[in-house]
Amino acid sequence: YTAGDSISVSDSDRDANINFKFGIVNTNARYYIQSGDIYDVDGISYKSTTLNYERFLDSNINGFKPYLGAHIGKGKLDVLGYNNTGTEYGIQVGALKQINNNLSFELGLRHSRSNAKLTDSTVATTESGTIGSSTYSLTNAVLEASIEAEKMTSLFIGLNYKF
Repeated sequence: YTAGDSISVSDSDRDANINFKFGIVNTNARYYIQSGDIYDVDGISYKSTTLNYERFLDSNINGFKPYLGAHIGKGKLDVLGYNNTGTEYGIQVGALKQINNNLSFELGLRHSRSNAKLTDSTVATTESGTIGSSTYSLTNAVLEASIEAEKMTSLFIGLNYKF
């Protein structure tokens, strides 16, 4: 590698978390705030708080009421105590099945994008190692590292209680 070269690594992990919603539901739509952990593995976490709007579709499939929605809010990326916030936005699709007057079951998919990013640089006097099948050796090099929560897709299930 020569000056200015970069190495890109993409990672995809799975994690289960709890989120909370609070809002208003009527026969046509839901408006709510959602907050919670999206990802928390090995010292890297991403938390978000979003405003959400979901429109119920006119169809009913085996007792499930489908919806389409959108969200926007703030996300916080934390890596080993270093953190940064960014704007989060996205779409969601899902369906509700009413269990009784107050309780419903929900299943859906949510896709979000965020610009939360952490960047750090350091000067390495001598650094060597292996990345995949390639070996490298650097002398008096500036090493830059960045991590970002750019695209996130979540499958979710939940129980909703109406007061």
